[in-house]
Amino acid sequence: MKILYLNHYAGSPSYGMEYRPFYMAREWVRAGHDVRIVAADRSHIRAVTPALDQKSRMDEVVEGVNYSWLKTPAYTGNGFGRVKNMASFVVQLYAGAADWARSERPDVVIASSTYPMDIWAAKRIANIAKAKLVFEVHDLWPLSPIELGNMSRWHPFIMMVQAAEDYAYRHSDIVVSMLPNVREYMVSRGMKPQKLRIVPNGIDPDEWLEGSDTLNLDVSKIFSELRAHGKAIVGYAGTHGVANALDAFIDAAKLIKDDKVVFVLVGGGPDKLALQERVQAEGVKNVVFVPPVKKTQIPELLKFFDIAYIGLPYGKNVGYYLYGGSVGVPVTGALNLLQYQAMRLLRDKGVKMYDFVGARLKVDEGSKYEGIQRFKERFGATLVEGVAFRVVFSKYKWFTFNFLVGVYFKLKKRRYVDPIDALKEGGLS
Repeated sequence: MKILYLNHYAGSPSYGMEYRPFYMAREWVRAGHDVRIVAADRSHIRAVTPALDQKSRMDEVVEGVNYSWLKTPAYTGNGFGRVKNMASFVVQLYAGAADWARSERPDVVIASSTYPMDIWAAKRIANIAKAKLVFEVHDLWPLSPIELGNMSRWHPFIMMVQAAEDYAYRHSDIVVSMLPNVREYMVSRGMKPQKLRIVPNGIDPDEWLEGSDTLNLDVSKIFSELRAHGKAIVGYAGTHGVANALDAFIDAAKLIKDDKVVFVLVGGGPDKLALQERVQAEGVKNVVFVPPVKKTQIPELLKFFDIAYIGLPYGKNVGYYLYGGSVGVPVTGALNLLQYQAMRLLRDKGVKMYDFVGARLKVDEGSKYEGIQRFKERFGATLVEGVAFRVVFSKYKWFTFNFLVGVYFKLKKRRYVDPIDALKEGGLS
């Protein structure tokens, strides 16, 4: 199958974000399909800009995946320059639709540029090539700039985005969303519910298990000096944009009076300059900005973080607690402090109960589950009621499962005990 993947901001491990198109394409290539990604050369989230020089287009193979880069105007921030950059990419795709259809002869055309205006070019290419059309949703546009950027629904740009989104839902053969709870909204905009497929982001575990690349010397030097001065590091790594609530990150830094705690932002994005200007104007001394690092360096970067931050804007009725499981050696008590501060914040907002979500009825001494349970107990949490039960719907499948698992554990020279049986052996019933 031949796939034409249109994504303005597509990157790769060597070029930087965004990574999803590369990893999807790489797996399709491994499965025997022919994939070409078409992307703009200019992106506010990509670490490295493809070198087109004076060429209007450059084709190359990036780590086994075919790429076509289209020359677009440079921009910074989220103003008119970015809109002009979007328009340049979409117009080039639309004007060259017949050429793309004839040269690539795709079976599937995917429109996946975060903003939905590429759907018009994708639809034209798909019609000429008689290909299936897939609309891939990263964020809900125009809902995201309306809710997060406080843009009016009647702003001309927002009205254009809305027209493109509605068109995409009505005319695509398949709608793929990374977001799980979007069906009701998309149907309200004209999508037939049977079109929707949920395909969330994932990871390639091999990249983490096989080890990571060392950090660039300039980045490594920054963190090494902070460590040498005994600093505890609260870190953020990713895009610097309105959706990442980095103003709240800086607000938190201003509240910390301990000079042994430093807040570090790693990456780039449309709001980075504004954040740097704010830190300078307000005289915030414990915030450090670090250039973007390659994705393959992230595991190494996380080793320096004592607390990892992920943010969402206030007032959107959502919140996250990120357990920095990849951090090598956290500062003693860092996770306790994070939970404690979360409790205080929620209490001040009127929340009556903080739920640690579950416990084990029986834990083995020295196991990680014992550590997790002990962590929860430190806050006075108690097990209110524990229920364990087993219902066998198919005796054949249950017997087969237990037999195969038993063989696997025997080969590993370990003993397998069904979780319910383990409770009974421990005197619980």
